Amino acid sequence: MSREELEERIVDIQAEIDSFEVSDHVSESDYDNYIDELEGDVTICGMSYSASRVLSEIDPIAYRCGFSDYCDSLDVSEIEAYQELETELDELERELEELGDEE
Repeated sequence: MSREELEERIVDIQAEIDSFEVSDHVSESDYDNYIDELEGDVTICGMSYSASRVLSEIDPIAYRCGFSDYCDSLDVSEIEAYQELETELDELERELEELGDEE
């Protein structure tokens, strides 16, 4: 890759990092697992249901708000897609630095 291509790719990756949205990379099933581990099952008239299912069906607005809060509580640096972007950025910056050393 040329210096210009490297610099352009670095800018693109940095923009992706800066605009990274956790909610785009976390699934509702992750949130469901979190709720279910936290709350356990809910029993209604002798029938057992997962807490996530009850919440999502009884109060979908609270479920969506909770999902948003859950995403906000996560450390972005622990999300694999974010880690991949950081790794690629580091590699590109090293490659650019090596090009500079050769000149």
